[in-house]
Parts: sequence; C-alpha cells; structure tokens
Amino acid sequence: MKREKIDEIIHALRVADCDVVEADFITLIVGRSSSWPGSGDGKTYLLQLGKSGRNADQLRFARNWRGHFAVVTTPFEALDAVGVIDER
Repeated sequence: MKREKIDEIIHALRVADCDVVEADFITLIVGRSSSWPGSGDGKTYLLQLGKSGRNADQLRFARNWRGHFAVVTTPFEALDAVGVIDER
C-alpha cells in the first residue's frame, strides 16, 4: 500500500481520537480511550493495511489470533473496524 494511503488512514483514525502506532509485523495498533465519556471503548485493535503483500507469518498470525484483527484498505474501513462508525 502506498505511503500516502497509509497516512490518510492514520489521519482519519487520529481525527477520531484514536491512538495509532505503526508496527512492523502488524501495520497499525490502534487504541480507543475509555477515559472520557463516549470517547471510546478502551480496547486495542490490530489493523493490517492492504490485502496483498502479507507473508506466511502474517497469514498464520491472522488465522490464529483470538483478539481483534482486521484487514483494511480505506479510512472508512479502518474507522468501521475500530467501531468509530458502524455500517452493519
């Protein structure tokens, strides 16, 4: 995924008051604070950016991880994945 698209996704998450850390193995670690009423759920979300380019270790991780994990390609998908918006 191009750097510009990654920056758009990170920006959208930060505007939504999420903490965002770029990681090597999982692209983004996102936290939503529960310290302010209505501001978040206090959970941590793992986001993989892009559907291509994942290596065997990342695919194995995605299959076996019991916590939250989502593959996203747009700011909208990222916000939906962390519960800022809900399209269901």
